Formats: sequence, structure tokens, C-alpha cells
Amino acid sequence: MTSFVYALMCLAITANEAKLESLTEDQAFAILIDNKARWDASTRTLTITGAGDFTRDHLRMLRSVPIVRTLHIRYTLCDDDLVCLRELGQLHKLMLTGRQFTDMAIVHVAAMPSLTELELEGCRLTAKGVGSLAEIEHLKSLSIDVKSLSRPAILKLKSLPSLRVLTIRHTSSVAGLSGCTQLRVLRLDAVDRTSLTIDELVDQLGDLKQLERLSLSVIEKEVLPLSAGNWFAPEFGAGRFVATARYPLYDQLTTALPDTEVSIEFERKTMTFRRRGGHGTLTFR
Repeated sequence: MTSFVYALMCLAITANEAKLESLTEDQAFAILIDNKARWDASTRTLTITGAGDFTRDHLRMLRSVPIVRTLHIRYTLCDDDLVCLRELGQLHKLMLTGRQFTDMAIVHVAAMPSLTELELEGCRLTAKGVGSLAEIEHLKSLSIDVKSLSRPAILKLKSLPSLRVLTIRHTSSVAGLSGCTQLRVLRLDAVDRTSLTIDELVDQLGDLKQLERLSLSVIEKEVLPLSAGNWFAPEFGAGRFVATARYPLYDQLTTALPDTEVSIEFERKTMTFRRRGGHGTLTFR
């Protein structure tokens, strides 16, 4: 590349920066909406998706739109485009959705000056990326979608002093969570019990005495056997038997965490069991 061509490129970049800086709030907002961005005034959330032709410059426009407090980027842009997030001091919440985001995205996210809430869904994060989240010291709420979350990665979350709410989806490991004593609300969604025993769950979660709320969504690995001793309140309706069951995991967690509001839901809503020689359906409510 000749020096003349390089100089022209620099001039073009400078001119574009000047153009973006000169945009008023109304002008920048209009450009974003025209490009199929969605605006929710009640939550001050701007959502940009693959339906529009978004570029890094559109993110820079947000410098002129201080009303935006939450940004949701769905299936568009890439890691490198997030470099300008550090310039958006008005953003308090960021949501990233899509496999185009990797560990490198977290490097840029960690540089956001005012970020307190972060949601990551469907991103290709490794333990290294999760560990990088520990750099966001002012983070209060974190939601991540990681199928293989290692103990070292979870232990790094322990170093987030302001983290109060943690949501982990699609995990088959909870090792290390017992060390996150700063948490007040813990949500584990789609916990895969094919590789976790009840004892392992209770060992890790039972030490979190400071929790105010613990919510689990469990994928059971087998049909639960029912006996006369662990079902009650039968209701007949719509041609099937409905019952409420006492579940060992719930019993043990509520015993270990007497001051915590514990709730458990089941991904497999119905489970077949035998009752008095016949068949029925157990529905967890």
C-alpha cells in the first residue's frame, strides 16, 4: 500500500468520524430505527438484529443517543465490531445473542465503563471467556449459556465483588458455586441431571446460606418412581391423573437452606409411573 493510498484511507476514516460526531440524537435514532432496530421506551432498550444491515458505525451512533440504557445485539455484528462499546458510557445492560460472539467479545465488553448487567445467550464461550468476565468488577447481574462450565471458570466469578444475581443455563456442572458467597439470587436453568447426582447438587448449593432465592430448572435423567408414601392430593381431570410429588432434591435443599426461597421446575413436564396396577401421568406444578 502506497503512502498516498494510506493517507486517503485515513482521511476517509476521519471524515466519517466527524460525520458521526455531528449527528444529533434525533438523527442518529432515526437512522437506527430505519435500519430495523427495535425500541422499547418502557425499558429504554434498543434491539438490533440480523434483519438490518448493521455495522460498527451504527454502534458508534449510540454515542449521540444517551437515552438508550440497554442494548440487545441479536445475530448480527461480530467480536471486532464490539470494540466501540467502551465509548458508550450510558449503557448499563448488554445482551449478546448468537454464535458469532466468542471469548474475544468479552475483552471488549469488559471495557464498558458503566455495565452492571450482562446476558450472553448462544455465544461460543470457553472457560477462558468466562474467566475474562471477572474483569468486570462493577457487574451486578450475569446470565450465561454455557454447557461445559469448569470449576476454575466458576471460581473466577467469585472475584466479582458486586455480583448479586447469577443465571447459568444448560450446565452439567455446578462445581465451585459454593465459593460464590457474594450471590443473593442464583438461577440454574436446564440443569442436566444425566451427569449430576442429588448429593452433588446439595453439596455445592447447600453452603450458599446467604442466598435469598434459589431457582432450578432440572432435566431429569429418569422416570421418578412413586409410591404410596410420596404422592398426595390426586386430581382427576381431562382423562389423566395429576398429582403433586415430594422430591428429594427439594427436601434436601430446603433443609440445607432454611432461609432461602427455593423453587424447582422440571423440563420434562410429565413422567410416566404405575399406580395400583394402572398407568397414569405425574405432572409437576
